[in-house]
Amino acid sequence: MASEQYYMSLHPEVRFQPKDEELIKHFLKRKISGDPLPINIIIDELSFYEYSPIQLSQMYAFANQKEMYFFTPVERKFTDSTLPRRKARNGYWIPTSKYENIEQGTQIIGVKKSLRFFAGRHRNASTKTNWTMLEYIAGGTAAVSQSPYFLYDWVLCKVYEEELSAKKVPESNNQGNAADEEVTGEQLHPHIRTSPLEDLFGAKKRRCLSKKYSGQLPLTICTSSYRRPCLPELPFEVVIEILSRLPVESVLRFKCVCMQWCSTFQEEDFIAKHWVRASPLRLPYRYRWDYSYSVSFYEENFKLIGNSCGLFLEKNYSSQVFRIRNFAMHQVLYLPHALNAYINTMCFVLNLSTGECKVAYFYIQGNLDAEVGLKVLTVGIDCQWRPLKLSNQTIWGQHEKYLLKRHILKPNQTEGAAHYVEIIRAGQDIYLEVQSFDLWTECFVTTRLPERVFGNLEKVFVFSWNHHLAVGEIVEEALNILVLEDFKDHKWSENKIVVPYKFLKDNPSLKNQIWAPVRVIYGKLELQGVKTFLTYDMEREIITRIEVGNDPDKEHFASHKPSLLTFKGMRPKRVRCD
Repeated sequence: MASEQYYMSLHPEVRFQPKDEELIKHFLKRKISGDPLPINIIIDELSFYEYSPIQLSQMYAFANQKEMYFFTPVERKFTDSTLPRRKARNGYWIPTSKYENIEQGTQIIGVKKSLRFFAGRHRNASTKTNWTMLEYIAGGTAAVSQSPYFLYDWVLCKVYEEELSAKKVPESNNQGNAADEEVTGEQLHPHIRTSPLEDLFGAKKRRCLSKKYSGQLPLTICTSSYRRPCLPELPFEVVIEILSRLPVESVLRFKCVCMQWCSTFQEEDFIAKHWVRASPLRLPYRYRWDYSYSVSFYEENFKLIGNSCGLFLEKNYSSQVFRIRNFAMHQVLYLPHALNAYINTMCFVLNLSTGECKVAYFYIQGNLDAEVGLKVLTVGIDCQWRPLKLSNQTIWGQHEKYLLKRHILKPNQTEGAAHYVEIIRAGQDIYLEVQSFDLWTECFVTTRLPERVFGNLEKVFVFSWNHHLAVGEIVEEALNILVLEDFKDHKWSENKIVVPYKFLKDNPSLKNQIWAPVRVIYGKLELQGVKTFLTYDMEREIITRIEVGNDPDKEHFASHKPSLLTFKGMRPKRVRCD
């Protein structure tokens, strides 16, 4: 408390009241450059926005000093944002002016901005106070035209409390003035509170009543006859909990209520919370033959490639046009054109908590022995696809190595990794090698399947087992499975998992097909036969769903959760939901 001892030792009429250019030249610039400050004046350092002005006045209350001065480090509102943090303890500092130049002679040595403190946890439900802060930033014209918060780590804050005079309420005998005044709830009655929306839509009605009954009744009676005291406002956290449970259409309509709601609906935390609680929508789709069976949602010229957190990745059947579609927001984003002729597999991952989205595709130029390529695109950041090279690429034919079979497993939301699987013959030996590509870190990890686990590697299936890569083999009407539990640590499951195909005994007609596993999720095994799709409940050992995909005119329905997430550049696109 050296500052307090110093100020208390001064004469009551002596105060520290420097000019703006003196604060910049003798204090802020010296602080930034590390030069010694004036020894007779002590300005403390603290994290200014961790306190409210009332707390600061209690900590630094000097009898002969009305203003408080602090050095504080600049804090960004977000890590990648140019906006400074303005939220303080129990309120916000809201700017009331633009940056003003501080000149010394003809040279601009800094800028300053005025801010007013509003008490309350949220801006639209806050109360204006008398506390004012002047923020000083050192820098010349470049600091003003660009962003001064990237130049220096320190700013100087001057905080003081203004003495505002109370507003006078117009009396009823001043008919001309009282009729034209917009009267707020506090003027009507000290116990009547009005919200910003009530003042906005009720002002015209109050003026009409004032004109109609002017001179006949007291102002407080004629205007408060139709007004009732407002109920206590709900905490904003409770409002957010309510809004996060509403349908997407309702949330979109409520964006126009106020700026606070509109900005909240665009925050990643709210979008993630809303998606978790959203009720699924039923979307129509059809099967279509395109070298294999594919699914088309609503538009027959686009097929579904992948989906994540309420967004669809789709590809045009006749061209290399890809797009991301938000079916609930009725918006689409067309991705840069993919130049490669043959695209084997597209990968699509999305992080709702950060809003980051990545798309990648594997391509093959030529026959089975051709080299495999990979390109990645970060949505909203990259303008073109970025090529990446797979590790451990083998030149087939050399050293008696030949590729027998390849498979690519798409990434899921849990792992965020795509798996490129190769079955290789090296002399008399056959082995299975997995190259796992982590889309978030863009790194490769190579893993080999343990030897002699399966009898014939040329007949194994590669599929997804609870968001992990799995290799399976059908032996005597049972599926034997080995799961890659952690690709980063090269960890496979210790024992094979055996799933008997007991449904074949109850349905002899299904024995004529080879039921290849597609994926296992939530205890249900999805199998694909010839033009038929089957879902088998492994716990209850019954078939829960059979779909025949040979009828392109038949309409099916699937349930998907809607999302509020959009990307810059999305266009409106309508879609039918039932």
